[in-house]
Amino acid sequence: METSPKYVIKNDIIFKYLFSNREILKSFLEAFLNKTIKRLKVKEQFNVKAKNFFEKACYLDIYAIIDNSNIVNLEMQRKEIDEYVQRIFIYHSALVRNQVSRGEDYSKLKNIISINILDYILFEDIEKYHTVWRYREDDNLEHLPLNSDEMHFIELPKFRNTVPDFDDKLNQWLAYIDETNPKWVKEVMSKNKVINSANTMRKDFISNESNQMLLDSYEIWCMEQNTKLKKEHEKRKSRWNSTRNSTRNSKSCS
Repeated sequence: METSPKYVIKNDIIFKYLFSNREILKSFLEAFLNKTIKRLKVKEQFNVKAKNFFEKACYLDIYAIIDNSNIVNLEMQRKEIDEYVQRIFIYHSALVRNQVSRGEDYSKLKNIISINILDYILFEDIEKYHTVWRYREDDNLEHLPLNSDEMHFIELPKFRNTVPDFDDKLNQWLAYIDETNPKWVKEVMSKNKVINSANTMRKDFISNESNQMLLDSYEIWCMEQNTKLKKEHEKRKSRWNSTRNSTRNSKSCS
């Protein structure tokens, strides 16, 4: 069966399917963090029958623990939403809070690394496609951060406008995930065996007719949700403008 190009890696279901695989996630994280990972535990395994694909706001894409010292939250975000950063802070807070129960020692807390791959530009005023955010004091940036937590943002549109060095394994993964440049994808697949394995897994997954139906249903659901959010945003904007105009008229009559 011929696979359709609409079933892209950035699709939430395919992304979660691939990166909940331990070998694939380990290869990606080692490239991303530039370190060897000795132990990796994927906390949420992919389940094609799970209904939470249709409750996107309620679950993490990929949640893992590396070397028993760091928690990783890996997110793929295709559609631009105004409150994305706030949502990441909510995820971050939940990951901190859920690590200890009442009365337990705070020393048990693991560092949290949040990795966000965005298919849109979030920081218009920053040229780099990969930014790292930590807790620092404004006037003493040379001082160590308050903790080792990190928030990473990868903006794929900016990555597309670079000339990547494909000897760099992170660039290999980003080109594969983005897959908007076929030449880049072909090159990185010739260099990276794990990416080849991931691509075989994806082809097998989307060759299944029931999986295609799930993917199509999820895409339709996403479009409906986006339309609903857009209408709600327009209604809020209209109410706000109406209230502002009413206030102005009231002042002019007084």
